[in-house]
Amino acid sequence: EKAEFKITLLATWEKKKKQHDPSNNINSQSATYESVLYCHVGLLQPTKNVSAAPTSTVSSTSKPLLTRVLIHGHGRENALAKDSKWVLDREKLTKPSILDVDNREEENNKGDNNEEDWHQPFEEIILINDNGELLEGTQTNFYVVTGSHHPQPHSIITANEGILYGSVRDSVLSACRHHEIPVQLRPPTLKDLKSASGVFISSTSRWVMPVDEVCLGDLLS
Repeated sequence: EKAEFKITLLATWEKKKKQHDPSNNINSQSATYESVLYCHVGLLQPTKNVSAAPTSTVSSTSKPLLTRVLIHGHGRENALAKDSKWVLDREKLTKPSILDVDNREEENNKGDNNEEDWHQPFEEIILINDNGELLEGTQTNFYVVTGSHHPQPHSIITANEGILYGSVRDSVLSACRHHEIPVQLRPPTLKDLKSASGVFISSTSRWVMPVDEVCLGDLLS
C-alpha cells in the first residue's frame, strides 16, 4: 500500500556542554555553540476521495469522515518565521487535553453529536487574536467564503497580517484574481463564520482542503 510522508527540518544553534580540560585543570567559562539539525518524519494523512473508496468495504450506515478544525490558541509572536519556540508552542496546542475530552464527551451525552462524529480527529488548530479574529492554522492558512447575506457576498476573507505567508496561499490569491473572485485581506471574524457559505485551509501538504466543520475551543466557550 502506498503512503506519503511529510518531512520537517529544524536548523538551530544549541549551547555545548562545558567540558573539563585535563591539561590545565581549568573549566572553560566561555559558552560555545554548535549547529544542530533536527528531522521529523510524519505520515501524511490521505485527502478524502469518495469516488476512490471501495464500495465493498463501506457500510450503508457509515458516515463519511468530516474535515474538522478547532479554534484554539492565540496567534504567534513572530508569525513571519517558523522558529524553534513556535515548534514547541505548536506541540502544546496540538496535544489534546483532558478538559477537551470531557467537554466533547459531555456534548456527546447530550445527544447533539453522534459517537462516530465525536471520535473523528481535528485536521487543524485555528489561531485567534485578542480581538476575536481568526488568523491561521498551526500549519495552514485559513479562509472563509462569505454567504449571500454578507455585505460582500461570494468573496473570500483571509488574514494578511499576523500570519506566515504560504506559497499555496499565493496560488489561491492568484487564482482568485484570475477568476475575478473578490478577496478581503483581513482576518475573518466569528460573525463572518456564522454567515459563511464555506471554509477552507491551504498548505504545501494539504494543498486546498475544504472544511466541513469548525468547532469552538476553550477560548470561546
